[in-house]
Amino acid sequence: PAKILDGVRRLQVTVPLIVMCYYNTVFRSGHERFAHSVADAGISGVIVPDLPLEEAGDWCAAADAAGVEPAGGAAIGNGIPGVVHGMKSFLMQDEEGQVREAHSISAGLDYPGVGPEHSHLAATGRAEYPNVTDDEVVSAFQLMARSEGIIPALECAHALAWIVRESPAMQGATVLMNLSGRGDKDVAQMMNVLGNHG
Repeated sequence: PAKILDGVRRLQVTVPLIVMCYYNTVFRSGHERFAHSVADAGISGVIVPDLPLEEAGDWCAAADAAGVEPAGGAAIGNGIPGVVHGMKSFLMQDEEGQVREAHSISAGLDYPGVGPEHSHLAATGRAEYPNVTDDEVVSAFQLMARSEGIIPALECAHALAWIVRESPAMQGATVLMNLSGRGDKDVAQMMNVLGNHG
């Protein structure tokens, strides 16, 4: 990774950079060393897809100490029980219980926690809350706008993204989705996203 990090450092970009690597790379370098190398290269976040959250404590602590975001969101799937704003819920937090920043393309979902009712439903197995990526949300937003002429709110586009992703496994099933909200509030953001990503 040293050559790659040197190349990134030489680019001197002014936008936040997030990289993805497998845990083997982090482990071989050592948590602290890798986190500081990434931070020194100007990278602000690292996604480690093969590291389960319950095993990520040392890596998250090293990344936080170096000022690098251990990227990945969805408090209900990746959160730890904690208290914020007077409620006990699943939260994105570090080892000391400090609330971490969350990320979502939707401002309405960019929050490090979820309501206690949803936490209870998830904890008791009465509901499932799968994650979708920003790219899946953008694709679902575009699909709905092009095929139905409806501009969905980005919050709703998350549910659409899941339906699009899971539809091959749901052949013949009836899926009911509440498409609430107005997408016109998200058009400027989508134009910016699509302008940056084609």
